[in-house]
Amino acid sequence: MSCPSSSGRSAELLQNATNVDQYFTAGSGKTQPVLFPSLASANMDQDLTPEFSVCFKKFTKKDPVTKIKALQEFKELVKTGSVDDVEAALPSWANHYQALTFDCDHRVREAAQ
Repeated sequence: MSCPSSSGRSAELLQNATNVDQYFTAGSGKTQPVLFPSLASANMDQDLTPEFSVCFKKFTKKDPVTKIKALQEFKELVKTGSVDDVEAALPSWANHYQALTFDCDHRVREAAQ
């Protein structure tokens, strides 16, 4: 068996691979079913306090300064919030943390740690 060293062979392998596009947004803007419905962001954010919801909304903004301020705000909410509120926020935090650790701004990545 030869290695897929040519672009033709690579294209053939890609065509035969399992279709994973069904789990992502289609080109027409129509959203497809979520792979793990229990991890959908709507499910994660429904039990949050308004303070945590606003904070997590800021994590999705493009401006790195906004994200850094939101991380500082999140840190204070964890320190001063009730244990139940913080526990309810953990699934959402895990989801946002993954994105924040790959942010292009090093200050955001550092603040996330």
